[in-house]
Amino acid sequence: MMALSSVLTAKMPNLFRSVFIQPSIQMTCQRMLSLSSIDFAARKGTREKARKKKVKVEVKKLDFASRRYGSAKKSNKKRVDRHISDELKPNRPPPHVEVYARRFFKRQVHTIEEAVNSMKETHHPTMFNAPDALVNIFIELNIETTKKNRYMDNFFRTALLPHPFQISEDRRILVFCKDLDLQKKVITAGATVAGGTEIIKDIQSGQLKLVDFDYILAHSQILTDIIPLRGLMKKRFPSEKIGTLGHNIEELVTQFRGGVQYKSQKDEQQKNFSKIVTPIGKLGMEVSHLEANIDKLLIDVNEMRPNKPGLFITKCYLTSPPGTEKLRINPFNYIREPESSTSENKKTKSVRVDVDSDSDDEIEKVEAEAAGNV
Repeated sequence: MMALSSVLTAKMPNLFRSVFIQPSIQMTCQRMLSLSSIDFAARKGTREKARKKKVKVEVKKLDFASRRYGSAKKSNKKRVDRHISDELKPNRPPPHVEVYARRFFKRQVHTIEEAVNSMKETHHPTMFNAPDALVNIFIELNIETTKKNRYMDNFFRTALLPHPFQISEDRRILVFCKDLDLQKKVITAGATVAGGTEIIKDIQSGQLKLVDFDYILAHSQILTDIIPLRGLMKKRFPSEKIGTLGHNIEELVTQFRGGVQYKSQKDEQQKNFSKIVTPIGKLGMEVSHLEANIDKLLIDVNEMRPNKPGLFITKCYLTSPPGTEKLRINPFNYIREPESSTSENKKTKSVRVDVDSDSDDEIEKVEAEAAGNV
């Protein structure tokens, strides 16, 4: 038997020799190749690192804090409603001296003459040296409407004052009139362009653009000739209702040349509060002329009043730069005060959040309330 195996070993190729003669060695090699993944498994630390990579990292966004109003914590301070009446301050007798702490007393209401004379003293050549400075009016509005949480939008208007004054801004005025002599007078009064049918053709051909003009005025005689331009002018088409059409075209040019443009500005924090700041004259004008301009402007602003009970125009002040003092006047000497507003103002003692910090009366009202509790 041993002799037979030695013979087979000598004659068989190496492949058969490894399969039949050494089976135990072959099985060991196969097992090492097929079962290597089980014997050499990944370590526990490697698996945990792989799981951590799959977890999404949540990034928390910080709340925006405006630089104008400081940090978010400071903007949540409670401040007094800007519509609260000055009548809520403690009842104290008027001071007997000229210098006193104004926050403990009700703000004095001046007449137009008193306010103008007071500003003339500060603008004397020995002080500000601006005797012909502009007189600005500061109007506070309550823009609430009949619907809850609905407020008026900003509006832009032009008031034709009875006593115009020179304003630095340049205003371009287009005038339609047939008479050649009247055209020369209108140009002298301050119109930029004046003409008749020849201007109409230039506008239709595109040589003259209506967008380049701030105001469009027309004489009553040429009204039928400019009807083809109604589609181009739209709301700017001359009419007697808005005061851009009339026989005395020279006077209209003078009024629009010195008219006052004003715009309401809504408060960013208190939604029912809006203000208007616009010039109404100069210190060198007569007091009666300034008062007539104020009367006309307040009536024009009050025409934007929404159909709701209560006040629309709440407060008025006069200022004159470079002075910063605001002298209060009574607007209801010129416009009608609603009957229901007087009782409502006395009941509106409340505190609101996020009020604009530009108000001069804010600190005074808070300190007055604290003084009343002492």
